Amino acid sequence: MRIRDYLPAAALVAVCVGWLAVATLRPQPGQTQIGVVFPPGFTGQDVLSRVADAGGRLVREGAWPFIAVIAADDARVLARLDELGALFTVNPLALGGCLTRPAATTPS
Repeated sequence: MRIRDYLPAAALVAVCVGWLAVATLRPQPGQTQIGVVFPPGFTGQDVLSRVADAGGRLVREGAWPFIAVIAADDARVLARLDELGALFTVNPLALGGCLTRPAATTPS
C-alpha cells in the first residue's frame, strides 16, 4: 500500500478532530462566563473599554492583553462584542489554562 491510499482516511480523521475542537471550544448555551479574543494590537485598556461598552463585566484578564474572560448576563453582549471588534469567543472552561496569565515567581 502506498501513502496516498491512506489520504482519504487521514482527511476524514482531520475533519472529525477539527469539528470536535470547534464544538468543544464554543461557549455553551446559558454559559455566563465567556473568553473573548480581540485583535492582537489591542491593549488591555482597549479590551476593557469594549467589554464595558458591550455591557459585559471583566472577570479576569487573559494570558495576553487582547484576551479577556468576561461575565455576560445578557445574550446581546456577544453580538455587541462582535460589532466592537472581537475576533471570536471561546469556552473558558475548555481553555482555562491557556487564557490565564502565568503567576509571577519569586526567587527563594
